[in-house]
Amino acid sequence: MVVIVLLMIIANMYHFERETVVQEENVLLVVDFFYSPENPVNIDKIIQFTDNSTNVCIVYWTWDFGDGTTSNEQNPIHQYSSSGNYTVNLTVVNDNSAISYCEKWIMINTPPVANFSYSPKNPVNIDEIIQFTDNSTDLDGSIVNWMWNFSDGTTSTEQNPRNRFISTGTYNVNLTVVDNNGAVSHYEKKVGIYNLGVLVLAHGFPGRWNQQVRELVNKISLPVPVELGFLEFAPSQTINGAIKKLDKQGVDRVIAIPLFICGNSTHTPELFEALEDVESEVETLCTTSFDDHLLVVEALIDHGILSCKDNPRNLFDEEIDPSDATLIFYGHGDPGKYGENWISLAESIKNQIENRGVFKEVDYSFMHIGTGLKETVNRANGHPVVVPWFVSSSIFSEKPIRKELIWYLITGKCEYDGQHLVDHPNIVKWVETQFYNYPNIIEWSNYQVT
Repeated sequence: MVVIVLLMIIANMYHFERETVVQEENVLLVVDFFYSPENPVNIDKIIQFTDNSTNVCIVYWTWDFGDGTTSNEQNPIHQYSSSGNYTVNLTVVNDNSAISYCEKWIMINTPPVANFSYSPKNPVNIDEIIQFTDNSTDLDGSIVNWMWNFSDGTTSTEQNPRNRFISTGTYNVNLTVVDNNGAVSHYEKKVGIYNLGVLVLAHGFPGRWNQQVRELVNKISLPVPVELGFLEFAPSQTINGAIKKLDKQGVDRVIAIPLFICGNSTHTPELFEALEDVESEVETLCTTSFDDHLLVVEALIDHGILSCKDNPRNLFDEEIDPSDATLIFYGHGDPGKYGENWISLAESIKNQIENRGVFKEVDYSFMHIGTGLKETVNRANGHPVVVPWFVSSSIFSEKPIRKELIWYLITGKCEYDGQHLVDHPNIVKWVETQFYNYPNIIEWSNYQVT
């Protein structure tokens, strides 16, 4: 005679247990199992299931994990692929063919993912209050606890706290979150607190060139001190002197922004050498140059469109439809090994302008490499419109350009209005953009950047 006793035990809100006791010929078969780690289990965990049945004569085990998978091992391991509540069933058979089973619930939890952001992204001085914003997520529940450690001796349990750091440096800010099932996640991010300053770097050329650059720098609007330093031809405004001025204003991190057309030219090693020779211990970071930045490309396009308009001072000039024009941007260029860098840069800019579809054709020419400006004008399939690809105006650029184009300009067969990059408002905007984005565009530094 077989007596079957059914026991149901509801252990807690996370699981229940149901086990079958079989008694046959005075042999008691009680099925049970346990698993580790206990409820609730994170989805990324491998779970160890252990048979805890009391009869040593069991010869067969069948596990059903409730997710469509099974096992015949006595003590299997299993990992669930999605969160939820699962009913796990263990069925056993002993050597007398008696069958018994046990069921338990198991909760699989997707742990939270801690994350945060802060504003302003690049604090400019220690007086700023930093707003930290929790961006953590929990796919199958909710986050119920936050713990912030700002690594300056202060903490917070608010979800979105604010903090003011009292000294400059780099801080490892840590956020720990806990979800409604007790799962924990950590996230850490470096926050740099500095008294920033900007050094605008320019090559320099006597007269109008330097003055136009000074006027451009005066238009820059930033919440930090801004100084201008020339590589040469400006003994009263050297790079060394500019950094010393920033140092005296309490700046402990200088963001150097070079007004240079090509970031890898003959001037690049000269520029970095000048920064290395500065007689100051202040940290200095140098960003990228103009290169093929979108704001520079847009400035060249705008100057090309402007050149297509009628010039009332030239009797032979008439308004040109940009779609009938060949835009030719004309730059310095370097002979030798740096020439390839200029050509690669020009090709990138040319492609960007062509993609706008404003002009019939786009071409470029250099002062020191290639076939020359006159030849480029002659091969144009549209009405030639020449735009100077120089920072500022000087006899170094203006005289050769006008000498090459004189007869084309007089007869109205070519357009040129002498608008240089400093004449376009995008260049001021570019300097300001470089400052706010400086951590991502560092080309040189006198220390290890963090």
